[in-house]
Amino acid sequence: MSPERETNQGYVYTEERPAVRRRKEVIRDVGAERRVVVSKIVYLIWLLFGVLDVLLLFRFGLPLIKANPNNAFADFIYDQTALFMKPFVGLVQSPTSNGRVIDIPVLVAIIVYSLVAWVLARLVWVLFYRPGRRVVSTLEEEDD
Repeated sequence: MSPERETNQGYVYTEERPAVRRRKEVIRDVGAERRVVVSKIVYLIWLLFGVLDVLLLFRFGLPLIKANPNNAFADFIYDQTALFMKPFVGLVQSPTSNGRVIDIPVLVAIIVYSLVAWVLARLVWVLFYRPGRRVVSTLEEEDD
C-alpha cells in the first residue's frame, strides 16, 4: 500500500479489496503537531528576550560613547529599558573615565535576563514536550 496523497494531518492510503469498496487510513503524528506549537512558543520567548537584550546593549553603549542623553533615540532607549533596570539600580558602582560610563548594572541585567529566557524556554520544553506518537484512523466502506 503506498500513499495516495499527503494531507496536513498525515498520509491517506487507499486499498481496493473484495467486498470493500474503499479503505482509507490517515496517519497523524500527534507528538509532531505538539512539538511545532512548543517550538513556536520557545522561539517567541527567545525573540522577546533577545529584543530586550539588544535594547539593554544600546543602553550600555550609549554612555560609553558619551551619547547625548537628550537625543530622541537615547531617550527612547532609556524609557523602554527603565522598567527592566529597576531591580539592578544601585547594585554596584559604575566606573567613569573622561565622561564615559561603564554601566555595570546593565551588564548584570543582560546576564540575568538571558538566564531567565533560558530557564523559561527549558521549562516550556519540560512541561509541554511530547515524544512522537502516531495515530492511525481507518475508514472502510463496504460494497452493497
